[in-house]
Amino acid sequence: MNQLQSEEDGFPAQNNTWDKLPVPLAFIIGLAYGANALTFAAVRQSFPLKEAGIVSGFANTGGFLSAVLLPSIFGKVLDHFQDVSGSISAGYYYGFITSVIFSMVGLVGVILLKEKRQLKKAETSIGLSHK
Repeated sequence: MNQLQSEEDGFPAQNNTWDKLPVPLAFIIGLAYGANALTFAAVRQSFPLKEAGIVSGFANTGGFLSAVLLPSIFGKVLDHFQDVSGSISAGYYYGFITSVIFSMVGLVGVILLKEKRQLKKAETSIGLSHK
């Protein structure tokens, strides 16, 4: 048997760099997942307590809406660019660009989020006040 073929399946053995991808990818996903919980804390702090429930529900809807829309948009983009160019790699390239665009929209939302400081409330809770 040739040295380039594995004994199990008869296919040529390859030194594939994609085999090393899962560990760093899992690390990055795990590191970034904390932002999901921070969304609700940031929303709760940015709006009055009276509106916190409605705004938290709206923020939760946005996350799930993205999860529903992104696969179908990805598929449409993949099909379109695969048909136009005749290359599946071009379809996947532009399909993954769709995910980047969704991420950039989220990043813009985070940047536009203003933190409201509650100095007066904090000062009265620790016994300080400006007169």
